[in-house]
Amino acid sequence: HGEENFLPAALTAALVSGVVQTKMETMVIQDLQSLTGTLFGWLLALKIIRRYCLLHPECQEGLIGWLREHNIHGFVLDECFSWFGVLKGDKTSNRSEMLDNLNVPKGNDFETSSNPIEVARSYSGKENIRALLNCVLVRTLRVLPALARQWWADSLDRSSSALSLSFVAQYVTPVLIKQEVSEIHSAVSAGAFPEDEMQVFASSVSRTVTTLYKKDGCTLEMIISIPESYPFKTVTVECTKQLGVPEKRWRRWVIQIVSLLSTQDGSILDAVNLTKKNLDKEFEGSEPCPICYCVIHVQDHTMPRLECKTCHYKYHSKCVSTWFQKSKKNECPMCKQPWSDN
Repeated sequence: HGEENFLPAALTAALVSGVVQTKMETMVIQDLQSLTGTLFGWLLALKIIRRYCLLHPECQEGLIGWLREHNIHGFVLDECFSWFGVLKGDKTSNRSEMLDNLNVPKGNDFETSSNPIEVARSYSGKENIRALLNCVLVRTLRVLPALARQWWADSLDRSSSALSLSFVAQYVTPVLIKQEVSEIHSAVSAGAFPEDEMQVFASSVSRTVTTLYKKDGCTLEMIISIPESYPFKTVTVECTKQLGVPEKRWRRWVIQIVSLLSTQDGSILDAVNLTKKNLDKEFEGSEPCPICYCVIHVQDHTMPRLECKTCHYKYHSKCVSTWFQKSKKNECPMCKQPWSDN
């Protein structure tokens, strides 16, 4: 219905809450019918989350924070990995044994079952439960990579962590990389990047995304390397060519894109797009925030507008607020003079 009529944040949160039942004590899977309803509900929630965050990136932080607070993604990931027999415990044994008893094919064909629409169309009950689990796991890691990485790092014991890492590397990451590369190729074909300003190349074979940015006689080439166990492991970024760009500046840009891909949920294309916007703003003369090194804030997409009255550096309001809270000092991060809002 258009961006202006899309669900506001409160309604989105309410719908997601209703679909997946935020009270953890009610989210107990007792049978396959209950599991099926919950998983299809989560797929709907992911579609809403992805759509809304694309249309309203300034609201993404609040919505993702709400998911993190209620640990809904953690519940879903626990369920998926338990049913696949990856996590340790009695629950895992019972569920993976149930899949075996249903004579479900053991081949985890994540590539052919990663499309929610196709899974819904072909779903006919017990024999398709593995395809549904495949789809939910792929979509969750695709839409919420940072939350999934946090779950993997903070919630699992050493054995389960190693098993899930291996499982993702073997079955899920290859599908995610193909989807990321396909999305980038589609964006390039649609003319999302003017060739005289930025060229983007992506390869699922080498697991790399290469960006070549040109502006005002300057050239910057960066290679984003995707690890074999993405998103549980983070990407690396290397600056392979820099002409006319001071070292301090291009190193800051590398830190910027690594931060985007490590801490924010969304696709690699999202990070590339936001990085280009930041570079464009810098070349237009906008100074980056001295705290996060970005012109456009990665969470609410605002510009640095809070100015120190002494040194005149400008900051994002979120950055300087966080700085005050962590430092427990009400002073400018650069000149160390008392901060004044007047």
